[in-house]
Amino acid sequence: MDFPAHLLVRQAAETPPVMDFTENNGSQIMAVVGFLMGFGMLVVVLRVYVRIFMTKTMGWDDYLMVVAQSFSVAIMVCMFFEVSKGVGRHSADPIYLQNMSEIIKISFVRSLFLVSGISLVKISVGLFLLRIVEGTIYKRIIIGTIVFLVIFTLACIGTLIFQCIPVSAAWDFAQRPPPFGTGNATCYSISVFTAIGLFNGSVNIATDVAFALLPIPIIWKLNVNIRTKITLILILSLGFMACAAAIVREVLLSTFFEQTDENFHNAYALWNYAELCVGIIAACLPALRPLFAFLLDKASSTFASGQPGLSTRHKYYMQSNDINLSAVGKKGGDSETPRGDGRYGVSVTSNGRDFYEERMPRRPMGKLEQSLTEGEGDSDENILPIQDVERHANNRIVKTTEVLVT
Repeated sequence: MDFPAHLLVRQAAETPPVMDFTENNGSQIMAVVGFLMGFGMLVVVLRVYVRIFMTKTMGWDDYLMVVAQSFSVAIMVCMFFEVSKGVGRHSADPIYLQNMSEIIKISFVRSLFLVSGISLVKISVGLFLLRIVEGTIYKRIIIGTIVFLVIFTLACIGTLIFQCIPVSAAWDFAQRPPPFGTGNATCYSISVFTAIGLFNGSVNIATDVAFALLPIPIIWKLNVNIRTKITLILILSLGFMACAAAIVREVLLSTFFEQTDENFHNAYALWNYAELCVGIIAACLPALRPLFAFLLDKASSTFASGQPGLSTRHKYYMQSNDINLSAVGKKGGDSETPRGDGRYGVSVTSNGRDFYEERMPRRPMGKLEQSLTEGEGDSDENILPIQDVERHANNRIVKTTEVLVT
């Protein structure tokens, strides 16, 4: 289908004097998209592994993150088809112009996945915080934010779907009235469409900042050392990375329709996708603390096994020694017979860190401390696959000690 020149709004400005139509950034675009999707897929798979097999705390926040990642995969597929149709080529390239209607239709579907995916990530973060925070005020703030996000997302999806009446006029310009086509469809103007996009991005930035800052005062009250507090704050503040991507996207959107060759670099779409993927990665990293702690413990165990005199915190030990003991009489007057040298052989086996350390009862840990301090100090004994470590209902840690008298 041939498009009149005035249809290409982005080409309204002066066209670059020299344009090589053999240039194609499609492979570079897909390389960036593939890297972001792959990294996001990795952390989501690891998150699910940790929640199912290590902490056994799989919840709705995890399920929503899996759905968000599936949307990320769908977006990558859409972008692959867009590139195959001409995205990555110059905006005046005949191949792009010939397939522009199909490209716009695919990008229409992609935008629905994108808006839904970004919101699902934020809702997942909100549900995660609900599982770990204590206090009615914090919970009400989080629940209110989640409800707002749900309503806002539905409104955004409706705005995207019904940007034109009929809906198909969004990609079929022939249905639009002159000068774009010969039909009578009604669509948002460029200024209205841009304003809606900027407002949508502003809300995303605000919610990113809110979820990144909310855990800080809670973590600061935890009964852990400063290093742990700072580590936890940094991990949970990674949402600012997604916020940064959203800010860049806002800047690009403000000048999107003024660009003469946006299709060649496809920067706006890439930063849109980066916002989603970085949000997924940042939201999943806090859930991977038990895995990181376990891997570090295994690495230190491997190192210590080759160093005399070194031991790790979870390394089992056996100690044997001969101790003078008196014979203990049995019922009936019999007694145990000592060895020939008059001493009993005593073998002591323990799975604790310090055999002589008295393990005192602990105060019950709050949900926040249990979730966020996994892997710190003693708290990882209930999440790492260590044999013979038991946690009783009264929050006592029992050390198994075997004494063998021969």
